[in-house]
Amino acid sequence: SYSIFPDSDLARFQLQELTENLKELTEVKNEKFVTASQILSSALNLENLIIIKHEAESLLKTKNTHSYVYKTNFGNVLVNNASQDTSYLQSQLKDIALIIDLGGNDWYANVNIPIIDFTGNDVYESNEDWVLGSGTFDVNFLVDLNGDDQYTVRSGGIGSSLFGVSFFWDLNGNDKYRCKQYCLATSFGGVSIFIDEA
Repeated sequence: SYSIFPDSDLARFQLQELTENLKELTEVKNEKFVTASQILSSALNLENLIIIKHEAESLLKTKNTHSYVYKTNFGNVLVNNASQDTSYLQSQLKDIALIIDLGGNDWYANVNIPIIDFTGNDVYESNEDWVLGSGTFDVNFLVDLNGDDQYTVRSGGIGSSLFGVSFFWDLNGNDKYRCKQYCLATSFGGVSIFIDEA
């Protein structure tokens, strides 16, 4: 089991190690992309996501707040509760390494950092290329567990990779995808994983 929050009885979520190993992709060979994608997909299984959800809920309750930025070894984690609809703009997320959203009908605009969204009818859209769960010279993922979601990108994105590793997983809901080209697990010199179980 994995935990992104320190001081937990569970093992720490080692995404830092994964991202650090892939910072200089000019030196990384293709077989390491495969290894990284295997680590990422095994870490982001349903059991571990449930653990992350409970820890995030506990954190917000302990801090008595609806939103909290938590410092971890691999960067700042933004945690938002389920009682609000949130707009996420990439330009406002400079210091954030991961979004954990527990619910609400959220809007993600041009976001290109890892996202775990647990529920809500969310809108993911971008007028930029290679965003929304796109691994572009790095590792990226987008996990949405529930809701009727809409994904709209231009070129590249929604679980596609450009010399990187991407992991996209939408577990439930009546989802819609719109893309001009190079989307839905397209890969150029990397590894892309796309799963829609609805």
